[in-house]
Amino acid sequence: MSTRTNYLNLVLPELNEFVNSWNSPVNQNMESIDDFCSDLYESLVGSSATSTWAGIRGSLGSLANRLDVSINADGSLDLTNSPDLLDIAVSSSMGAFTAPVDRLNYTDAKLYEAGLPAPYSRFAAMPASGPTAGTPHGGSSGGIPAQVRPDLDSGIALRAGHFGWSQEAASSPFAARNWEPGLVTGGGGTFITGVASGKVQLNATAAPAIFDIDGYAFRMREDLIFDYSTVVGLAFTNYVWFYVDRNESGYNDATFLYGSPAAAKDLRKLQNGSTGVTAASIFGQAGATFNAAPYRVYPGDTLVISSGTAAGDYVIKSVDSATQLTISGEFKADIANVTWEVRDNWLPNIGCSKTALATDRPPQVAGRVYIGRVEHTAGVPVPVVFAKGGTYDTGWIVPGGYPYTITHDIGGLPGSVEIWCRAGSTARAHRPLVRRSVVTALTITGIAPIAEDVQVASLLFPSLYTHANESTITLELLNSIADPVIPTAVFTTSGNVDVDAATAQVRVVVRR
Repeated sequence: MSTRTNYLNLVLPELNEFVNSWNSPVNQNMESIDDFCSDLYESLVGSSATSTWAGIRGSLGSLANRLDVSINADGSLDLTNSPDLLDIAVSSSMGAFTAPVDRLNYTDAKLYEAGLPAPYSRFAAMPASGPTAGTPHGGSSGGIPAQVRPDLDSGIALRAGHFGWSQEAASSPFAARNWEPGLVTGGGGTFITGVASGKVQLNATAAPAIFDIDGYAFRMREDLIFDYSTVVGLAFTNYVWFYVDRNESGYNDATFLYGSPAAAKDLRKLQNGSTGVTAASIFGQAGATFNAAPYRVYPGDTLVISSGTAAGDYVIKSVDSATQLTISGEFKADIANVTWEVRDNWLPNIGCSKTALATDRPPQVAGRVYIGRVEHTAGVPVPVVFAKGGTYDTGWIVPGGYPYTITHDIGGLPGSVEIWCRAGSTARAHRPLVRRSVVTALTITGIAPIAEDVQVASLLFPSLYTHANESTITLELLNSIADPVIPTAVFTTSGNVDVDAATAQVRVVVRR
């Protein structure tokens, strides 16, 4: 006896059944299969559908129409009808972006720019020698590639921190005071050195220099020759004031020349060209010098493509060779002959201003901080570098003789001067005050004999006074006279012992 299949009810004949009548069940089965496939086609592609396949078409006329809602003709995803996803492109505070990826890239870029320009973090302190890395961002976390993770917390700490004092065994008084504009830390040896008449070198290869300009952190990471000889009207005996500047209009000033051979340049634009090639994550430029100074490229710098379908900003993941870079992620398109540049937005603009006399002052310009000065001569200049963080600390010294002059070079008149004294390295520190007995009242009574009632008090008097200019400060003893001889004590200890100028240790902290 024959049976049937569960779904299409096709006849399954048993042995010896339907003798000489196979055409009936076989033909019927073929008709059933044909009807089934026809119904399936009409339901998926055609304009009508039975209840069997209505669920696959949904509320649309065909499965093709339904797929067209989210899939393009080439098979790629079409997100135009995904409102929840497209809503990501709209920010309640910054408005609508062209696409969700544009908003995400914008957020990433802001975090990246606010990050730290040296690889230190909450649990990795800056060494006493100052910054040592030339890369803008460092470290890796949570599977994010090294040199790409923007450490926002550390970037904020860099702007707010008071450099230097935490590296000393004994902090200066009031060390919590915020750091001053200008060179904050780093800069190898003497930061500015003379090269030739009208030329100096800013030294940052050995120890990258970090600057504070209006609370924004800027950084130099390689030595740079600065040619200021083309300043209009510059004459010998003029004074040249070097500055770092963050104003967009100051970059690429033709007056100032950099490098050797000297050339005008926007210092943020390390290298550039017009025949670059993008391929997946690889960027190539024939004849480039990515891995060589000057203007060497480092991981973390930004590759800017300004032409073609690959246009955009890309973070450099690695410098593979002199002519090849690898970016984080992939290019928007693989094309040749693109116009490009590599940018390092942590570099400040560097320039100078001249004055006729040493006592003259350069102009005050918003976004500009002066970092040093030199007298222009026919020979090799000898620059003065202003004190880091606007603070000069003598440490503990024994002046021996007075008057005693200290060169502070803070770049201006002191805003505050602190003087501390001690008898030795294990002794307490005191202010420069001496204790003296003073008659505070005298009462005379009677006529003969005269009776006197004398009242005496022990008072503290200053022992040192100071006078200063923009470069030096001088300490002088108030009681240094020879006739009659008055002991030249610098301070009196809490045990009422005078400590003489010949042996007293003194520490002077001068702040801009």
